[in-house]
Amino acid sequence: MTVATGIYDAVVAKVVATLTTYIDLPDSYELEANPNFMMTKSFAVSFGDESNDNYHATPLINFDRNFSIALINKIAAITNSRSERKIVEKALIEDAYTLIKAFCNDLTLGQVATVVNYNGASALEYITAASDTEKFISTTLSISVKYQDTI
Repeated sequence: MTVATGIYDAVVAKVVATLTTYIDLPDSYELEANPNFMMTKSFAVSFGDESNDNYHATPLINFDRNFSIALINKIAAITNSRSERKIVEKALIEDAYTLIKAFCNDLTLGQVATVVNYNGASALEYITAASDTEKFISTTLSISVKYQDTI
């Protein structure tokens, strides 16, 4: 196993430990393709870009990889209720903030990484399920993780 895949596992473990009512989705790159029943309260972690700082004075390579963490909640039968919709939106933002704090309080992911940086989050977005019968709301957090691996 490479350090990159170990870090992926550590990111997923952090989400699972922090947002205990969320389910890990099977498809993290095409969210609307996931089964509706799994998306009620869910997350998906995906690999992003990676860069190398090109400092090779030692047998270590220094990497910086981005990870995206999508948080998804179902919008129940409240499509016409502005106040109820705002409750769902705010709850998703609260969950995102809880996760951000968890990463900021464990900057090495249990000493798997050199440092974790929170980069920001997307605006809230609506997702229509593949069946076109249910709607979900999501936000995607972006973190970058610096780590080293041997040559």
